[in-house]
Amino acid sequence: MQTRPFIQLFKTTSHYYFYDAYVNQISELSAAGYQYLKEHQMIDCFYNEEIAQLYKEGFLHENPILTFQHPATDFVEDLTTRKAGTLVLQITQNCNLRCSYCPYSQSGEKHRHHTNQNMSWETAKKAVDFYYDKSIDADTANISFYGGEPLLQFSLMKAVVAYSKKKFEGKKCVFSITTNATLLTKEIADFLITNEFRLAISLDGDKESNDRNRKFVSQKGSVFEKVIETLQYFYENAPEFAKKINLSMVIDQRKDLKGFLHLFREYPFLNHMQVSVSLIEDDYLENEVKESKAFYEEFSYYRFLSYLSVISPLDFTEDLKFFVSMKESYKKLVLPFQASAIGKTAIPSGQCIPGNTKVMVTVQGKLFPCEKVSERREDYCIGTLDTGYDYEKIREILNFSRYTFALCRNCPAFRECTLCFKTHGAGGFSSTATKMKYCALCKQNFVEDLRVRMYFKEMADWKGRG
Repeated sequence: MQTRPFIQLFKTTSHYYFYDAYVNQISELSAAGYQYLKEHQMIDCFYNEEIAQLYKEGFLHENPILTFQHPATDFVEDLTTRKAGTLVLQITQNCNLRCSYCPYSQSGEKHRHHTNQNMSWETAKKAVDFYYDKSIDADTANISFYGGEPLLQFSLMKAVVAYSKKKFEGKKCVFSITTNATLLTKEIADFLITNEFRLAISLDGDKESNDRNRKFVSQKGSVFEKVIETLQYFYENAPEFAKKINLSMVIDQRKDLKGFLHLFREYPFLNHMQVSVSLIEDDYLENEVKESKAFYEEFSYYRFLSYLSVISPLDFTEDLKFFVSMKESYKKLVLPFQASAIGKTAIPSGQCIPGNTKVMVTVQGKLFPCEKVSERREDYCIGTLDTGYDYEKIREILNFSRYTFALCRNCPAFRECTLCFKTHGAGGFSSTATKMKYCALCKQNFVEDLRVRMYFKEMADWKGRG
């Protein structure tokens, strides 16, 4: 009997394994069994005793998937009508900075540019009312201010906060803002503290690293110095509030990590704040961003420390402040996969439910799934404040993987896929080049995580024998 197993082979230093995407489990192999599966896409289920036993236990079966359909496809109206997650208000398209990697600062036509357009009070009020109607059953009202630089519209922010508190009376309101923190005055800072805002503040390493890419429109003065001044004010005047500040750091992978690592040693008060890290994405940039050798070597070293911090009592807290998210992701790899058979109808994981998880309202009142997609793409627009949601668009986004069905169907990382529709980039659903770039990286990370999982298990087994 012949079958084409839905598997991913991998090995550690001394053991051979395969991950079976059909049952979502990992099984160990002999060296001979590993070699046989590696050399044959179609296998004989009774090739030898080992293969036959694995097949009998439910492994090595063919991929049964025939169609892609997100499980929420038939319920999007219900899921977006009464329990909306977060409202993102793009209250301005203007910004007082011109960061080199910002998609809005580019000269091309892949994304919108910085403009002088601001959201009117009428649009902001209508957006809050729209969100109120769509979140009746939600426990919390989550309203986020986005730009451009939202503090350029501070008066509108204050009006929205006051109106939202009155509108959602009896329900907790949680306000947040993504800001470059260069416009904060004492009045603004005190307002944010009083209203318990959650702040995401951009800071890309030390002065040299930050100011290399983040510049004022005038190209004069240090953005870094102004941000540090602001952060120090929060730390000294509202230390509990400061602990909740998220330092949003974009790593320039063309350089090394020294500027980021030195930052926390030079300004130790930053260690009391939260950190999130991302790399420069070149989807909307004019030139491709290529990783430097220095970055790769340093990043690999700190990934190793993250690994050691999970499997050993060694404490790398100081070194790993910058890589806390990596350490947390490794902790999750200690947990086993939950066994379950995949069905004939499925969809790769990764896509949120537009309008349920989040909805962004632009300055013109258009609705988008989030703030990370190109506003020039009408196929990414899911409605307007005047017309409401376009449910056909939402269904299309939910099932965006249908555009790459042939490529996605047989991918062993199917269940662990982290890609959402934004990976189609500026080209929209008809363009797959950008998605395939992210797909390759996703697969690479998936296989690496499989290895780490089994390294953790092997280490635990070794300790158990000791």
